[in-house]
Formats: sequence, C-alpha cells, structure tokens
Amino acid sequence: MYRHNTSKFKRFFLSLFILTLSLSLNAATQGGTFGGTKLAPLNKYSTDMLKVSSKLLSLVEIVRVEESLGVAELLIKKKLKAKGFTLVKMIEPKHSGGRAYIATDFYNNIVIVFRGSTSDTDLGSASNWATDANANHKRIKWVDKKKWGKIHAHGGFLKEYNRFQPEIYKVLKNNKYKKRNVYLAGHSLGGALATLCALDLNLNLKKNVSICTFGNPRVGWSPKRGWKKFSDLYDNIVTHAFRIAINRDPVPMVPFRSNYDHVGLLLQLYPNGVMVPKEKIHPKWKERIKPRHSLLESYKPTLKKHLNRCKKSNSKCYKKGVLKFAREAERKF
Repeated sequence: MYRHNTSKFKRFFLSLFILTLSLSLNAATQGGTFGGTKLAPLNKYSTDMLKVSSKLLSLVEIVRVEESLGVAELLIKKKLKAKGFTLVKMIEPKHSGGRAYIATDFYNNIVIVFRGSTSDTDLGSASNWATDANANHKRIKWVDKKKWGKIHAHGGFLKEYNRFQPEIYKVLKNNKYKKRNVYLAGHSLGGALATLCALDLNLNLKKNVSICTFGNPRVGWSPKRGWKKFSDLYDNIVTHAFRIAINRDPVPMVPFRSNYDHVGLLLQLYPNGVMVPKEKIHPKWKERIKPRHSLLESYKPTLKKHLNRCKKSNSKCYKKGVLKFAREAERKF
C-alpha cells in the first residue's frame, strides 16, 4: 500500500513538473517576449532596443490589413495570438480612415498600435495631411496650460488623435489595466498619432510609456522664440521615445514649416543599414528625396540590416549619446 501511494505521488509530481516546464517554455517563446525578445524600455541604444523595435514593427504590420472592421478584427486577433498577444480592443473612429488596436501580453504589458491610412507607402496621404488647412498649429487642450503653458501641435494630427482618445481611455482606466506598462508604435501617419498618444498618457494617466515610430512626420509646434515648445515638454515627459527614419524618406521632412520639430531619440539609417552621421542629417528638403517610405519594402529590411551589422561589431553601434546627438543635429535646420 505504501509503495503504491509513493508511486502515485511520484507520477503526480512528475506530471506537475512537466506541465510547469511546458508553460514556462511557452511563455518564454510566445507570451510577450516576441519570440525571445522581452519588452524593454526604449531609452538606451542597444541590441535589446533594436530587437524590441523590430518586433514592434512586426506588430505595426498587423494593423495594416485592409479588410473592413469585422473581418480585420478576426485577422488581427489571429495574427496577434500567433505572436503571444491577446487583442483587447479594435478602434476605428467615425469620420477617420485610421485604425488602432490595443493588445496585452503574458507579462502584463499593453501595446497600442496605430495605422494612419490603408496605404503601405502613405506618401500621398502624409503630404496631404501635413500641408492641408489643418497643418496650422492648434493648442493641445488636454495639456494643462496653467502647469505647462500653451502647447501646440499640427492641427490635423491632433484632430485625428482626439478621435481615438476616448476609447483608449476606456481601456486604460479599467482596473484590470491600470498598472500596466504601455508600448506605442506606428508607421507614417500612425507614428504621428502614437507620438501624441505617448504625451497624453504620460501627462494625464500617469502611464509608464515607451514609444517607437517609423517614418513619421513632424508633429509638434516648436518655434525658436515666443512660444512654449512642444519638443521641450515632450523630451522632459516622454523619456522612452525612439524614432527610426530612412535617409531621404520624404515623410519625416514634413510639414515643411521650420517651426515643427521631431521628438524622441533618432536612429537615421541608410538603406544598407549604416547609421547616418549627425553631420549628414538633413530633416527638410536639403537632399533629393527617394521613395523609401514603405514599411515592408524599406523600413523592415533596413532595420534588419542594421541589427545584423551591430551584432557582428558592437564598435559600429551603441555609442553613448549618439541618438540624442542625431536628434539635436536634426533640430538645427
């Protein structure tokens, strides 16, 4: 009898051990690790930063499906599940061509990904958005003017983000998600919306936000004198912001007015994956532009090349302060 019970206990604990090991392996390879890359803050130039950015780019790919909302939601849910994420909410505001989804992972991170339009290139859309009547700067009403002053941003981007804001707030104010870290991502116009969202969530919901954008236009009104600068507030509040641009991609150059600034650390790359030195960075129409705006044909392969170069030789990458210097060089023009 005693031997029989002992054998039973052994089988029970062996089964429990196998189950625990299986769950651990599944979490390590899928649940919020992006296939081995755990989400990490985006404030230090490193291999981890590039891996997380690459995986965020893969999540941006998912939001770009062109089907109608009902079909798109099923497809996005399936694609996210394959990457270890659970879809929480799809957002497609009325009177908007944009879309966003909110998802969560095994490690209790929240990911919010924006799509600005249905096109992968967005060249025409971005130019139109940035140069139409809404390009006039507007005061951001959800920034407390008594505390921070009158902060302005591109009127078109601000109007579009405000359409998404109520649904995002509904999710993040839910007790289930209140204490979770938030990651934001977007390409082109989606990157502009993510930029505004990061500032909003940091200021008004006190969220720990990290953001990575790809080829987005300039959003904030930052004149040289006489106004409170969007970029000064952003740099102070959103400390985990990372932006990737490919050299001569025209979209990061717009709007053309000199009083708009980019925000976040800048990694500007040549198509071969080599970092553009700060003395060669020209944010406006200083060089002939190239059609290098596609997320899949330009940004995805270029980032992959850069990551591979950095893996082979760390001496070519990860110099302290280099991304901040690139951002400051860009703002001098």
